[in-house]
Amino acid sequence: MKKVRGKTKILTMALIVSMLSMIFAATPAFAAGNLSLPTVVNPLYGPGTPFSIDMTAGGFGKTQLLKSFEFKIKYDADILTATGIVPNKARPEALRNVLYESIDNTAGVITFGVEFVPYAGSLPGVNASYTILVAVLSFAVVARGTSGIDLADVVIKDTSDVIQPVIVNSGSFDNRLQGVMSAPHIVNTSLVNLGDEFDVYVSISPWEHVPVNKLWGFQFVMSYDPNIIMAVEFSITAVNDEGIAFMVGPSELGADYAAITGNSYFGDPVGLTIHTATPVARIHFVVLAVGATVLDLHDTVMANVDGSSLVHEVEDGSFANVNVVVQLNAIFVESRKWSLSGNGNMFTLTEQFQNAGNAPAMARAHFKVYDSLGVVIADITTDAVNTMPGTTVRVSAQLDLSGFDVPGSYVVEGTVEYYSAFGTWVTGTKGSGDKTTSVKTFTLLP
Repeated sequence: MKKVRGKTKILTMALIVSMLSMIFAATPAFAAGNLSLPTVVNPLYGPGTPFSIDMTAGGFGKTQLLKSFEFKIKYDADILTATGIVPNKARPEALRNVLYESIDNTAGVITFGVEFVPYAGSLPGVNASYTILVAVLSFAVVARGTSGIDLADVVIKDTSDVIQPVIVNSGSFDNRLQGVMSAPHIVNTSLVNLGDEFDVYVSISPWEHVPVNKLWGFQFVMSYDPNIIMAVEFSITAVNDEGIAFMVGPSELGADYAAITGNSYFGDPVGLTIHTATPVARIHFVVLAVGATVLDLHDTVMANVDGSSLVHEVEDGSFANVNVVVQLNAIFVESRKWSLSGNGNMFTLTEQFQNAGNAPAMARAHFKVYDSLGVVIADITTDAVNTMPGTTVRVSAQLDLSGFDVPGSYVVEGTVEYYSAFGTWVTGTKGSGDKTTSVKTFTLLP
């Protein structure tokens, strides 16, 4: 029989390849599993709200029995504070060996390592071919905003202490509000006659530059002092992104309130996208008397085109046709004794302020005194005095330093407080600027 050598060689190589394929197929391949944290988006999670998230692992090969998980979790400590981490509670505590654990809420880092001890009689290690719970992380909200919940320095070992390949899926947190509904602050000293008219526009705007997406409808009630103003008319000013005007929903004008509803047409898939403050409703008022009132927004609703509520912030407005304002001019420190003595040291603190409004105002001086270490040693508020428009007033208080026998420099901070047209004490500015405090330094000699 004549051999065909070329064909014999080909058959031999095919057989070898086939045998090698069978050998490698019998050898388990190590799959890159995953370690994951979720994305949390919930504007209802305001400051102080606690919440927990699950860290999971999965996608590893069935023969990859895992023994330990080590990792860091990094987050924005201005937004979140970590309150705890607990490894898989489904396993008895005796089978959860925490290797190390630390929480640094200044740097925003959790450092953690855990080893899962096998059940008696079971396979050594953990089967993570399906999704398993690795740990539960607990946080509390510090402020609104966004934060990564980032996995770093991940090391996962099997029962032979071999580091396993892993795909890391970090999480994130977002509790930003979905809009702001607000009323304006109006001060107009020319609207003082009975029957004078003015408009108030209620606006919807983004919160922290996050656009309001697909607004379909809104609702609010605005309450006010019926002795000062009265609502007589309203209209809806919102239009959707296609230029179609919103319709008036159930609305009414009461004796001391305006209840307004506006919405786009039924089934509108477009809605109104808001990038800047946008007036959505107008209320027309008439003046009844001189005074001031809060424009109190409440029972507010903002709805998306899918029918869901948009969690939003509410900012009240105000109206005043009287301008009550008192400004700080200066403070003075006058002493009877500049040197320490057994009889104590009495100082006279004086504050000068001016009524810069168009109406009488009650005002009082407030002094804080600090020692050379910055410790407050005196906090004095004088009795209120009545001031008339255009007048300048001086108010004094006595500072007794008999209990302090330390020579050195002392600092006096002075502010003026006045009773506003809205019935609250407020701090006046220093002159027409933004500063509110005047400062003087004096020295006690030995």
